[in-house]
Amino acid sequence: MISGGNATVYVSNMEKSIQFYSETLGLTVDQRYGNEWVELKAADGFVIGLCPAEANRPFGKQGSIEIGLNVHGKLESVISTLTSRGVHFSTAIEEKTSLPSE
Repeated sequence: MISGGNATVYVSNMEKSIQFYSETLGLTVDQRYGNEWVELKAADGFVIGLCPAEANRPFGKQGSIEIGLNVHGKLESVISTLTSRGVHFSTAIEEKTSLPSE
């Protein structure tokens, strides 16, 4: 079955985007093909691909992209770290310690 994949984010400024995903979120630049494609990986192998926006691939209209990231450690600590790095959380986030029963 599926063993991997990526989320592609169309960006207007490749350098600022690389800086955000690597320095702010802590992902590692794995591959870079100039300003045409950059792959960033999380420790568990999750990949985000950055690609320049074009007319038929516009960059981030508000709410058009969602990326889920698993975090390690206490959620409050992760939120505090990201907030200190300039990330704004627009809604309350609650830590779930178990999955609901099916």
